[in-house]
Amino acid sequence: MHTYRPPKENKIPTAAPIFLLLICFVCIWASKTGNIIPPSIMQLLAVASAAIAIQIMTRYSLTHYVYELNHSKLKVIKVVGNKNTLSAELDLSDIRHIDKKNKDYSLKKKYKKAFRIHNFCNNIYPRNAYCLVCEILGDNIAVVIEADEKFLSLIENYMMINKNTGEE
Repeated sequence: MHTYRPPKENKIPTAAPIFLLLICFVCIWASKTGNIIPPSIMQLLAVASAAIAIQIMTRYSLTHYVYELNHSKLKVIKVVGNKNTLSAELDLSDIRHIDKKNKDYSLKKKYKKAFRIHNFCNNIYPRNAYCLVCEILGDNIAVVIEADEKFLSLIENYMMINKNTGEE
C-alpha cells in the first residue's frame, strides 16, 4: 500500500480567516457607532465574514486529506485532529480519465456532461491538482486530488494493471 499526504503550500488558510475576523469586528463596531450605513447591514456583513472565516479555518487549516493506494482501490482519508474518517473509496477500474486541473479547466466543456465534483485537496489553490473522471453506477463523478508525479504515476500504473488483467 502507498500513502501520500499533500503538503500545505500557502498561508491563505491562516491569513484569510484573520482578515475576515478583523472585518467582522470592524462591522460590529461600525454598527454600534456609525450612522451612514444601517446597523442591520453591518451586522449582516459581520455574520457573513465570521461564517466564511470559520469555513476556511475548518476546511483548509484544521483538515488534512491522506490518499492510500493499493492494487485496486484509492482511498481518501479525512484527518481532523486525531480523528480519521474514510471520505472516499474508488475502484481504479471506475476511473475513466485523469486530467491535470488548472484555472482554465472545465469538466462541462471538455466532456459535455454534468458532473458531481468532490474536492479532496489540502490547499485552496493547489499547484498539482488532478481530476479523476469516474463513472460509478451510471453517475458522472469527478474527484479532485493533489498528487505529485510519483503518486500519480502509481495510480496510472495500477489502472493499467487492472485494465490488462480485467480485475474489478
